[in-house]
Amino acid sequence: MKRILFLLICLSPVCTIHAQETKDTIEHYLGFTGRVCEPQYARYYELAYRDGNFWKVKRFYLTTQTKAMEGYYEKYENDTFSVEQGMFLNYHRNGKVMQKVRYNNGLKEGVLKGYDSTGKLIDSGFYKKGVPYKIHYKWSDAGAVVFKGVYDTTGTGIGEEHEYYEDGSLSSYGKTGPNGLKDSIWTYYYINGRISSKETYVKDSMITMVCYNPDGTVSSKDCEIMIMPEPTFDIAKHLLENLHYPDDAKNNYIEGSITVQFVVTKSGELKDIKSIGKYVGGGCDEEAIRVVKIMPKWKPGKLHNRPMDIYYAQRISFRLE
Repeated sequence: MKRILFLLICLSPVCTIHAQETKDTIEHYLGFTGRVCEPQYARYYELAYRDGNFWKVKRFYLTTQTKAMEGYYEKYENDTFSVEQGMFLNYHRNGKVMQKVRYNNGLKEGVLKGYDSTGKLIDSGFYKKGVPYKIHYKWSDAGAVVFKGVYDTTGTGIGEEHEYYEDGSLSSYGKTGPNGLKDSIWTYYYINGRISSKETYVKDSMITMVCYNPDGTVSSKDCEIMIMPEPTFDIAKHLLENLHYPDDAKNNYIEGSITVQFVVTKSGELKDIKSIGKYVGGGCDEEAIRVVKIMPKWKPGKLHNRPMDIYYAQRISFRLE
């Protein structure tokens, strides 16, 4: 048998619909973006059943078979659940709670709390009818404040938001208008304190953007809010030279696609490399991760004209012919 290794790079894997349902029970496979898809492209398995007037929905990570989310929805149509009701819980792969928040008629209501994978509180804020009010804080893994939102106490969403680097220096600042939408000039800063971009928003829509170089001069290049990372090498060639079809997979006629997710850091290095799709087996998953780990540095991505750590997803498929 001749082996062919096929690579498809994707930011949001294209999925075709795959759903099984009865009158009171629905089963879905969901892709990286949360859309219904075929099992071979899936990241999650979703099970829903009727509970009175609501749908009780549970979502599971396919790679670990642990719970990813649970909560109640009021409606189901076009393969989508909508109008959240009651407490929603999201989980890390290790089973610890990632976020919990209560909904009323599809809108966040009360206290939102977020946790890291060890259970430490890293996100806490108040919502009224889906709009932030009072105060909202986020913390880094080291415990430093990285976000502070201050809003009026009536629930209009009018207020201001600050983001900070880990050393406490200002990363961004802007004001919010009704419903907590960006509604002013938002200023973003490099770590050296100089302005990286000024962006004018009206009701959360960006109207203008001016970018600056780290030395303070206006950039002559086109401005974009986000620029995705790019490889500095030929990925197809890298795979042909380094990727091997595991013997166990070949001997057992195992085929499949693995979606590998990783972070391209500000310096272009790759970290947090892991498989996020359905487990293929036969050593294919481990081989896909290995070949990504030995990739050369990438060109870093940018957010608000600043180098940023950005997630990237790449699909690697093993086919026998």
